[in-house]
Amino acid sequence: MSASRRQFLGGAGALATLPWLFGPARAAAPPAPATLSFLALGDWGQPRALADATTVAAQLAQEARTRAAAFIISTGDNFYDRGVADTADPLWQAAFETIYADPALQVPWYVVLGNHDYGGQPDAELAYALRSDRWTLPARYYVEQYRLIDGTGADFFFLDTTGLVNLNFANRWFFTGAAARAQLDWLDTMLGASTARWKIVVGHHPVFSHGAHGDSPALVEGVLPILQRHRVQIYLNGHDHNLEHAERDGIHFLTSGGGAEQRPVTPVEPPGFAAASLGFLSATLARDRLEITFIDQTGTPLHQATIPA
Repeated sequence: MSASRRQFLGGAGALATLPWLFGPARAAAPPAPATLSFLALGDWGQPRALADATTVAAQLAQEARTRAAAFIISTGDNFYDRGVADTADPLWQAAFETIYADPALQVPWYVVLGNHDYGGQPDAELAYALRSDRWTLPARYYVEQYRLIDGTGADFFFLDTTGLVNLNFANRWFFTGAAARAQLDWLDTMLGASTARWKIVVGHHPVFSHGAHGDSPALVEGVLPILQRHRVQIYLNGHDHNLEHAERDGIHFLTSGGGAEQRPVTPVEPPGFAAASLGFLSATLARDRLEITFIDQTGTPLHQATIPA
């Protein structure tokens, strides 16, 4: 681990643990870095597109080596078309372990669930985290905290947006609506308690999008006000199979959903960016800025930008 981190869980049944009460003391964490590099990839687990996924994975590995990436974020739809059945499902090997086998990719993968993951057994993806050294999904929503050597904090909030996109007036206080409200309350509370300079929220579904699925009205209503209230700088998602960067009222919305397939986008006026392309996001975080680059399956940078803290 190249940066110190702490984990906070959410979701039904999630429990905080006190590891220092059990067994011998762990080795001290490595020193925190001056900058934090990470990659984001989404919508990659497509059995019908393993050749394209493999091509993207090769460039992902090259970028991970070049940047010494500390971790990779998976923005969901990890397995098509209907998720996985259990931790022994063949898709784990065919669409994940074999495709992303390069040594540079053996870093933590912070995972969110997508709508296709809910077609199978999403709990199997949580259970796989108990047998994998890199697959990290401790709860359906959770927080990871990183610190740079100068003390700059970066808190990453991972959501389960499949439970949020259907929230509306009719179901707001009943059945799944109650669970959605609990998650939104958790996000509001955790963001309010965060003292980190950087606050980055990750979900599968976009809040705003120029891709095939378009905006998510329930997230615009339920999530966006929380992001605005707590001055979140970044919302990162997948779902739309494209690469995109848009900015609204100081929040930067980044779509990285080109892990295995590409779909059309609506044209975007500069300085915004949207491309119907395979690829992924590369990011390097410092105290006062986040440098981002969208990279396609050939290794070509498609869009670069500097996002201020």
